[in-house]
Amino acid sequence: MTDAIPVGMIKTEQLVNANNFFYADQLAQLAVGPHVSKLTFGNDISFGAMPEPVVTIAIPTQSLINLIRQASDVLNDPATQSGMHAELSKYLSNFQAKK
Repeated sequence: MTDAIPVGMIKTEQLVNANNFFYADQLAQLAVGPHVSKLTFGNDISFGAMPEPVVTIAIPTQSLINLIRQASDVLNDPATQSGMHAELSKYLSNFQAKK
């Protein structure tokens, strides 16, 4: 097993090149344990059916808790909400104009 390298010391290019890219449109399964949690992401293949699993990520539960807090902070930030509202409004205006 290799020694862990602090994320701040890894170049962005290394992170991009070292990891695979997955697209998933929803969380398919969540298993939370005292030390490690598993998140399985999947794609909706038909209405009402279980999502097709794409990837499972194992993460320390404390890191998952930190992730949830960070995501909540970002999504509850008024500047983020304002920016998202502006972009969605622009999209809807373009969509409605093309009718």
